[in-house]
Amino acid sequence: MSTYIFSPALAAALILAVGMGFWRFACTELYPMMVADGALTLSSGSFVATANYLGYLLGALLVTSSSAKMAPMLCRVAMLGTALCLGAMAMDAGLWFVICVRLLAGVISAVAMAASSAWLMQITAAQSAGHTAS
Repeated sequence: MSTYIFSPALAAALILAVGMGFWRFACTELYPMMVADGALTLSSGSFVATANYLGYLLGALLVTSSSAKMAPMLCRVAMLGTALCLGAMAMDAGLWFVICVRLLAGVISAVAMAASSAWLMQITAAQSAGHTAS
């Protein structure tokens, strides 16, 4: 495998790791602490999880309605959005705030997954055709 092809694959993998992996591990670890601190109950935690899954659906629908040429920009937006949402989770602003952040995080995770895949496919197709893409 060419180093030139490996670099975009590594970049796409990092986008997936940040866009999806950080949330998986951060929220899995935060949930028991939030319950122990009284910030969430089992019931409210279920609403938070539902909002996140709804966000995945909305994000997937958003990406399917966008142009493939938007994939690089969507990857950058997903990385920035992930950082902002992770920072927002540090705020103690109540249940509805957490629900909204997790909904947005779900959208961002789905965008990261779909856009990084589309972007990588564009890069490899362009390289196979002898062109370069950004």
